[in-house]
Parts: sequence; structure tokens; C-alpha cells
Amino acid sequence: MEIWHKSFRDKLYRLALRLLNSSEEAADVAQEVWARLWQKRAEIPKLDNAESFAFTMTRNLCFDVLKSARMKNERLDTMNVSTIAGPQIDSMESNEKLALVHQAINKLSEQQKIVIQLRDIEGYELSEIAQMLDLTPNNTKVILCRARQNVRQTIINFELHEQETYSGLTR
Repeated sequence: MEIWHKSFRDKLYRLALRLLNSSEEAADVAQEVWARLWQKRAEIPKLDNAESFAFTMTRNLCFDVLKSARMKNERLDTMNVSTIAGPQIDSMESNEKLALVHQAINKLSEQQKIVIQLRDIEGYELSEIAQMLDLTPNNTKVILCRARQNVRQTIINFELHEQETYSGLTR
């Protein structure tokens, strides 16, 4: 993929948004990464994987912002909920599903958030994610599996709580 396409810039923004939960801060990070990439535009063709370089830069800048503890909660409105959460969510309303998946993802570790964002939302292959994050492919697969399990468990726990609440009201 050519990194100068707007669609790639949007991917950087979505990754930053997933990590920061703030559209303003995500936009700032994406803009900063874009500016740095432009400054290094002569070096970009020499890189083995420019996308990986850009994602790493985005991740690192997000971590810098997270360290400053200036976070606001916002949610990302576009994602493939069924891939992440599995069939357990079929009985829930669409907006509830999305909100619950967002809550579950936001509770994940930073590494799990990044991997689930890159795989299930951005559509990257595990090998590409491993390269971007400087991990082994097996470690990346384990992180993704655990992230998905955590999201599913959050949804299951929510549904069990809802069922207990509903059955308590009907007695």
C-alpha cells in the first residue's frame, strides 16, 4: 500500500483513536505522524515496510500521550463487531453490541488493543502485525486470541447479569 493515500492516513487515525479514546488527540497524533513521515519522505522508499514504520511511530506517540494522562472517552463507531465478539452477541441490539464491545476493548491491555485494532478492524495479517509490533507471529496470535476471549467473556458476563436481573423482575 502506498502510505501517501488518504485511506492509510485514516488507518493511522483509527489506530490512534483506539489507543487514546479521544478523537482530538488521535487527530493530533495522526497529523504529527503524517508530518514526520513527510519530513522523512526521502528515506521512506528505502524502508523494508513503510506501513510498519508508520504504525510503530503512531503507537509510540500514542503511548507518549497516554503517559501524560490527558484522556477523554470517545468511541469508535465503525468496526466488525461479530469478528471480535463472536456469536454471543446475536441476541443483543446493534447499538448495545457496539457499545459493549467498545467497553470490552477499552478494558484490554494496550498491546491487546493494538493487535485487535490492526487485525479485526484494519484487516492486517498476523505476520504483518508481528512485524509492526516487533513480536513473533505466534506471540501475536496468542495476544489476539486472549484479547478476543476477554471481549467475549465481558459480553457473556453482561448477558448473564441481564438474564439474572430480568428473571428477578419476573418472579
